[in-house]
Formats: sequence, C-alpha cells, structure tokens
Amino acid sequence: MRGGEARGELSVDRLRGACVSEFPVSPTRSVWVITLLALVVAIAFAPAARADPPPFDGTAWIANSVITPQSPSDMVSVAFVAVAPRTTYDRRANDWVTKNSYVFRGTFRASKSIDFIVDPEFPSQEAAGMQASRYAQVVGQLPRGCRTQIDAVWLHKGDENFGGGNRALLIHTDYADQNWAYVEELLVHECAHTSLDPAWSGSVKASSWANAVARDPGFISKYAADFPKSEDVAESFLPYVMWKLGGASGVVPEQLGTMERTIPNRFEAFESTAIDLRPLLDWPLIQSTQSPGAACVRGDIGAKVKTATYGWLKCAKRSDGRLLWVKIRSGR
Repeated sequence: MRGGEARGELSVDRLRGACVSEFPVSPTRSVWVITLLALVVAIAFAPAARADPPPFDGTAWIANSVITPQSPSDMVSVAFVAVAPRTTYDRRANDWVTKNSYVFRGTFRASKSIDFIVDPEFPSQEAAGMQASRYAQVVGQLPRGCRTQIDAVWLHKGDENFGGGNRALLIHTDYADQNWAYVEELLVHECAHTSLDPAWSGSVKASSWANAVARDPGFISKYAADFPKSEDVAESFLPYVMWKLGGASGVVPEQLGTMERTIPNRFEAFESTAIDLRPLLDWPLIQSTQSPGAACVRGDIGAKVKTATYGWLKCAKRSDGRLLWVKIRSGR
C-alpha cells in the first residue's frame, strides 16, 4: 500500500502494486496460491458494474488513530535465532531474493510465534534486532484473527510498498519511516491479505464474500473498485475494524455511517467469520453451542458471543443471582 498524501488527495495510481498478491509466488510456496480454488475465487469476485462512486480513495488513509503507539500489543519477546539463508520478496529487485539474513523469533500472547527476517544490509545484529523489535511491537497490535497465517515478516530497506500474502508481511523500512503515522493501519490492510482473503486460503469464506459483494451497494474505495479480485477484502477489513471500535477509532460518525451503508453485507461476512480482534478489541469467537437461558460462568460475565442459531448472546448476572446467556441485539 502506497501513500502519505492527505485524505482526499490520494492518487489511486500510487496505490497500485501494493500487495504481495500481485507478485510471482514463491517457488517453495506456490501450493498456497496456484490452486483451482484461487482461480474460482478470482472469478467469483468479479463484480457487476456499480453506479455510485466509492466514498474513499484508499481505506488505510482514512484515519491514523485506529491503532496508535498507546494501543495494547500481544508482543512478549523477540530473540535472535541465527544468521541463515532465507528467501523473501524484495520490491527493489522486483523478485525473490535469497540472502544470509538475520532471523529473530517474535513471541506473542495467545497466538503463534512469527519469524522476523531482516536483510543483512542492516550493518549489525544489534541494528537488525532493533528493526525486528520495532515491528514486532506493531505486529502484536494487529488483531489476533489477522495474524493466524503470518509465519514471517520480511524487513528490507527502501522506499517501496508494503505487501501481504505468501504467509508473510513485507515491510520496506524507508517507506515505513515516511508514513509512520499510518504504519499500523497499513499493516492491518496487509494482514487481511495474508490471513483473511480467501484468494490466499484465508479465514473468510469465498462463497460468503461473493454473496456479500453481490448484495452491497458498491465498493468502499477506489482502490478496491479498481482491483476487486485482489484488494476488496483487505480494503474492507480496516473499515470493519473502525466500525467495531466506533468512536474509539477516531473516525467521525458520518464516515462510520458511510461505511455501514456502503458495505453492510461485507461487514456481515466478517462478523460471521468471528475474527478475533483482540488485543485491539475484546472480541470472542463464535460459540454456536450456547443458547438463551443456558448457564454461563463468572469468568464470562459481560462476554458476548455470536451464535449460528440465536444471534448475539451476552453472559449476564440476573437479579436472582443466576448467570445466564441472554439474547441481545448486537455485539457492538
């Protein structure tokens, strides 16, 4: 994702080529993407023409207040592993490169560990470790449900776009420095490519997404409209996170309302996937076995779950002291 201009002045041309999904796949990882399913998804995602212009240019630039340095992070530690050959994508070469890279392992609360592969162009292990730790903190702020398929983060110098897909995040640090106020939002976009997009075997169901696209009034951004097969899921996910946070996202109510009116069915597709938004938002996974009136436990008081049969339920303490799941209108 390329950017840095003020909202309303962002050129869609500068957003092109933002994702690893537009690159040749890794020869060691082609099984993840060169599949009949990916082809079917690409066809299913081709939308009909829309009459209304999208309300935003690129959603990563709507607000830089969704995740901030003060937001909680699941990052626990970063430890040096080895200097070892690793194959990553480098936009400066526009190709896959294999180098003896610095490898660090990041550990995170309640989620998988992630390797940070740092280009040896950084002058020392200490310098590379500073880069790994810097970005591990930010990666730990991303929703847990958006980190499920991230095995590695590739770190290179250069003023080049970020990327997602191939079970990795791609970061060029000069570009990150120039756009640091939006680095968290940019990485939400990229993690959606890696962990959510069905074109990359993500957690969102291809059929649910295709149905949502067909029913929604239009696209949320020009970037999504220009690249519906590769960008629609990632462009829609950050607005969904904003909508879930409400006023805490720093997005004005008028914009939140525009998002909900423009892609309500895409929001519902994310809702039905029950993406864990912690640590940003205390967000439970679907527990379809619960039912209204069933007993819950003290540790679940206040917790909300979405069930396949009954919709939203909340664990509440009744006037008689019993702890029961009760039906509520929304999980917000």
